[in-house]
Amino acid sequence: MASNDHGLIKRLVFKLVKKHIAGSTTASVIRTVKQLNEKNVSATVTFLNENAETPLKVRYNINSYSEIIRQFSRLNLNAEISLRLSQLGYLYNKEQAVSALDEIASVADRYKTKLWLESEGSIVQGNIFDVRDRYDGTKDMGVEVPLDYVSKYTNGSIPQSLLSYKEIKLMSTSSSTPSGKQKSIDKPQKQKKDQESIYHKCIAKLAENDIQTTIFSHDEKMLSKLMEDSKSYKKHLRFEVPLGYNRKRFGMMLKSNQKMSVYVAYGKDWIPYAINKLTEGRIRDIAKAVLDGETGGK
Repeated sequence: MASNDHGLIKRLVFKLVKKHIAGSTTASVIRTVKQLNEKNVSATVTFLNENAETPLKVRYNINSYSEIIRQFSRLNLNAEISLRLSQLGYLYNKEQAVSALDEIASVADRYKTKLWLESEGSIVQGNIFDVRDRYDGTKDMGVEVPLDYVSKYTNGSIPQSLLSYKEIKLMSTSSSTPSGKQKSIDKPQKQKKDQESIYHKCIAKLAENDIQTTIFSHDEKMLSKLMEDSKSYKKHLRFEVPLGYNRKRFGMMLKSNQKMSVYVAYGKDWIPYAINKLTEGRIRDIAKAVLDGETGGK
């Protein structure tokens, strides 16, 4: 595809996802978090700056996260921070990445700000837990766990290694059809039912172990169902949706008195975020195929 076509597609896709992005500057994300806090809604903030390949880029990302943590504290804003190990150079120098995480964790600890370590496909399925184990509980840090990790590797049960954590975020799973297989008419519905079943098993097991659980999803029906069916675990649960979520539905969620937060992304590197967080199934496959040319396949 010609570069002009890629540029046009990128602009068109951005129009579809821009409501889910707070902007590209620190000022824009602070303004968004303030607006959410005024509605008694907390925020989880991430900086859209991907795959640091050089020490200079790693340092830039460390400084960016450290500064936003300080700003939130100074302004007394209710916001947590979500970051990815690839932003700290984990794909190129693991020791450097862990050292960078130590630095950010130290700043977060000083300003009493929760950190979340995000999953990133294969690099985090096991390694994120090893990195998290460096901390002795004095750092306020949670881990993100994709639902497909729980389903594929543990037969729908919680891995024993996760039960030592204080907070876990369960992420909804993409429902892509495996390559080369014919798509069944009822497969999407079955996948939704399977996900719902796994969610319920996880919620019950984590609550049993007194672990605070955040459920992240942009699937309105799934969230509503989980909210309704998980009332007995209410004190252990929080539900998180991306910025730009359906206002009417979000308003109904707030009226239900469930603990709610909004995932707020800001920055210029929005393509990986749009693919990984805002799309699923066939739409995700198409978005990856079309937009990978803009990211060099990252």
